[in-house]
Amino acid sequence: MVPQRIVHESGQISIWLQRQLEDLGLPAICNDARSAHKVLSAKLNKSDRSDAEGLAQLARIGWFTAVHVRSVDADRLRTIIGARDRFVRLRMEIEAHMRGILKTFGIRLTTIGNGRQRQRFRDQLSVARQSDPALAVIIDHVLPSHEAVCSAAAAL
Repeated sequence: MVPQRIVHESGQISIWLQRQLEDLGLPAICNDARSAHKVLSAKLNKSDRSDAEGLAQLARIGWFTAVHVRSVDADRLRTIIGARDRFVRLRMEIEAHMRGILKTFGIRLTTIGNGRQRQRFRDQLSVARQSDPALAVIIDHVLPSHEAVCSAAAAL
């Protein structure tokens, strides 16, 4: 016997569950957890079992709010965009942190707007490392990290 409708609540693994159920050819619907919570919170006896029973009743009468589940391709693209965004933010954090450290030593770096200026930023760090041994230790580790983060952001 094939179920007529499978309704599950949205949550952390609901996207994966929805895709797996659809791959099996089952009629799955992802229900908005907030709207279901409003209905289920009115029950006196609150338990997982009574929640499951309440969700089944909501599915039976069709009183639920279906949510859109993104496609695998959309999630892949979203993951790539998110990874690139994270690398860009890491690059900016490294640059701002180094600018702040160097200001305490009286060294001001130029602002960075595009890729050519990022190389100039690294060149300025190389010059600044010669002014103090403590800066040399920090900059020796920051330079390869900055270059790697810039390369990763550009690649994505």
